Amino acid sequence: MPDALAQSVRDGHVTATSGAAPFAGPALPASQPPLVGERDGLPEAERLAKIERRLLAVIQWVIYGGVILLTLGAGALSWSHLVNIAATNGHIAPTSLLFLFPAIIDGFMALSSGVVVRHALMDELGWRTWYGGSLVGLTADLSICLNIQGSTGVEIVPGWLLPGIAPALFTLGTELGLSELRLAMRQLRARVRAAQPPPPIEPPPPSKKEVVLSVLRELDWEVPKTLAMLEQRGVSVDRSYLYEIKREERAQTATR
Repeated sequence: MPDALAQSVRDGHVTATSGAAPFAGPALPASQPPLVGERDGLPEAERLAKIERRLLAVIQWVIYGGVILLTLGAGALSWSHLVNIAATNGHIAPTSLLFLFPAIIDGFMALSSGVVVRHALMDELGWRTWYGGSLVGLTADLSICLNIQGSTGVEIVPGWLLPGIAPALFTLGTELGLSELRLAMRQLRARVRAAQPPPPIEPPPPSKKEVVLSVLRELDWEVPKTLAMLEQRGVSVDRSYLYEIKREERAQTATR
């Protein structure tokens, strides 16, 4: 091969090596090596972030499942103790309705906790929130005392007080439910008012001068006829006032 045709590639440009004019050509694309740790077409950082998200989701569901299982287990034990209290202390409930005694106590505790959580999530903290929290504390303390009493036989809650638990919780729970109903109805009415279109804005009534000017223009600036027309419409004006308006209007027309 002649020296004039010998060429070499340097720095992305083609140049002649034996006196020939240099030839600048496009840079040759270089093949890039794969990134370190790249697998399945994903960079290493993105792959690790995906694994982390999956692990967090698994841990979250394990925690939720564990909390639910432990809560159900604790509720079952509390249920058995409260049923025993109801069965061994007078006539709290007939045999066929013994299950209602633990359902009332633990049920009100769970529902009141739900009310407090709902108010916290919706930023509606107020006296209803404190009322629900107080009911949670009351029913929780009552359930703990009755569980201890049913297990050990030590009388913490007097026997004469046990039949009054159900009607007392009925009264407190009814008030809680009615307060939540009132709150829901207020929110519903607010949404209805927000969804309704605003009432149309009525234009302001014309001023006395505007009425007089319109009648003057309508009657070709004749003052006697204007006075009669205004009297028929219930507008009382002075003749001098009409002449004054007429002069002002003519002066403005002349300046234009």
